[in-house]
Amino acid sequence: MIYSFMRILRGAILVMILPAMAWAADGDIRVIKTQGQVDVIDARGNVRERAKAGTVLKAGETIRTADNSKAAIRTRIGDTFILDAAAAARVRSEKNALEQVIGKILYLFTPGLREERSVHVHTAVIGIRGTTFLVNAEEGRADVGLRDGQLEISSIHEGFNVYQRK
Repeated sequence: MIYSFMRILRGAILVMILPAMAWAADGDIRVIKTQGQVDVIDARGNVRERAKAGTVLKAGETIRTADNSKAAIRTRIGDTFILDAAAAARVRSEKNALEQVIGKILYLFTPGLREERSVHVHTAVIGIRGTTFLVNAEEGRADVGLRDGQLEISSIHEGFNVYQRK
């Protein structure tokens, strides 16, 4: 898992140096880079389009990567999310919220901003405080690996275990 995390982190650093793009006034999330097949799914579950750099994701839409594919998306405030192969995330209607449906996603949140952000997975809601972390959501479980910063995690179900390693 650490090797995979480092591989994703290297890709994230490349994405971070890409030039900023113009953002829509309503704060949608934009695709900044794709590799392989990446689809945008509308709220009804239909493929709206094949994603490419510049594709805008609206509330209720899902971005999904195929096997051996990846995608990088960025919010209007500069937070960057990198979806690994066979991953999916839905744009929530709440301001600056993303719902991870399945797979591995690396989250790179811009530090120092006072805007509240959150990530939702099927087992927890994660509050963000300028941090970098990886979430692996599988059927019936979700693992969170903290790289930098702080996280506040609330379980949707009965609780969760915390394992620390230095």
